[in-house]
Amino acid sequence: MALAQDPHQLRIDDTGKVVPEHQQHHAKKGDKISWVRQSDAKKPWYVKFTGDSPCAEGKQFRNGRACTVKAVCDKAGDPGCKSYHYQSATARQAQLNDPEIVLDP
Repeated sequence: MALAQDPHQLRIDDTGKVVPEHQQHHAKKGDKISWVRQSDAKKPWYVKFTGDSPCAEGKQFRNGRACTVKAVCDKAGDPGCKSYHYQSATARQAQLNDPEIVLDP
């Protein structure tokens, strides 16, 4: 149950959409963001950033991979302080959906 309480664990439903309360997620530099399927943590998921990625690990993520926020957003106006749009799905070839991560100072 500890994982379910992680504020940076975003849930993906069985259609591949990030659940409504996680559609726009606020994070800061150094946060560790992960994704999990809402119905069963062992089910597959896929996430791909469509433009810039705030993650040190790159732009694409699958089961078991997490994003460590590396974008610099120390104060309002920093180039990294913006929305990072990504697509979520149940698999790489599945229909993609469009949530976002917003970097805050």
